[in-house]
Amino acid sequence: MEHMRIALQEDIHRLLQDYCIEQQLQYSRKRHIILDQILLQKDWIDAVDLWISMKRTVSVSCIYQTLRLFVSAGIVEKKMKEDRTKLFRIAIKPD
Repeated sequence: MEHMRIALQEDIHRLLQDYCIEQQLQYSRKRHIILDQILLQKDWIDAVDLWISMKRTVSVSCIYQTLRLFVSAGIVEKKMKEDRTKLFRIAIKPD
């Protein structure tokens, strides 16, 4: 089971890398750090809670920009609560 989870994480990181190459974006270690943190989440999370869970190692604006990129790439899905809070979670689930 652990092997499947690691393989899925590697596939998702490759998907991000391919998307960034396709969009001609420079490599960013921060994107992969944020992606790793999202992969650890079990449910929806907002950007501020994600920032706190990362012990504030990446700025909130960087997290928002990265989450928008992940949504565009189809890696993360987004929903908006009634109070306009945006929530995010990994879109790709294991079979």
